[in-house]
Amino acid sequence: MTPNKVIFVTPMFNSEEYLPELVSSIISQKNQNWEHVIVDDMSNDKSYEKALELTKKDSRFKVIKSNEKKYPIRITIEESKKYQDENVIIAMIDSDDALMNNNTVDIILNHYSDEELDTAWTAHYWDVHGMNISGDLYPDEDPYEVDWTTSHLKTFRSSIVKNLSNKNFKDDQGKWFKSASDQVVYLPLLYISRKRKFISDICYLYRVNLKGATNTNTHNQQSTVNFIRKRGFIK
Repeated sequence: MTPNKVIFVTPMFNSEEYLPELVSSIISQKNQNWEHVIVDDMSNDKSYEKALELTKKDSRFKVIKSNEKKYPIRITIEESKKYQDENVIIAMIDSDDALMNNNTVDIILNHYSDEELDTAWTAHYWDVHGMNISGDLYPDEDPYEVDWTTSHLKTFRSSIVKNLSNKNFKDDQGKWFKSASDQVVYLPLLYISRKRKFISDICYLYRVNLKGATNTNTHNQQSTVNFIRKRGFIK
């Protein structure tokens, strides 16, 4: 069954200054078969109010204010599991990033006309030096055991999320991981995919935001990545 809609999912925290560019990049899509779910994760700036203001004239946007701190991984999985529809493709986009190709929705839907394709990711562009770390992942490779090349824009068929245990997104104490969301969310999806694909079109602007970066954050992210890769997929 050929998908007919892309659902963008954006966990949001203190991204007020970046939201105009993000929202504009979604509205500018030539293919208008999309919806965008933005979940404010208890921001302490005006992100929620700004998101409401920017999207109030377009019903395809849904802005949600969380009443508890969930972090991006939990938000992404919980929102994705609301669909589980072969006609819907989920696309993960961070609140401080944006699309940089007005044909992104078209590109995604065209590739997912392949009914066996479950996951696909695009090339991207780093704002500071144009770097792109996305690349191919070959069919026989275990995504947990190879270098991370499946970066932005990460997309997946919404129906495959129902096959995933939430244990893949939690530590051994049953608590949701708080960091390394790209790999925590996408590695198990890649693992169960019938078919996965790298799309060479540059569709995503990745903003290297160093303002909130700390040695502790970097250490926590790397520790989480090392842990999930060593543990592998959980059925």
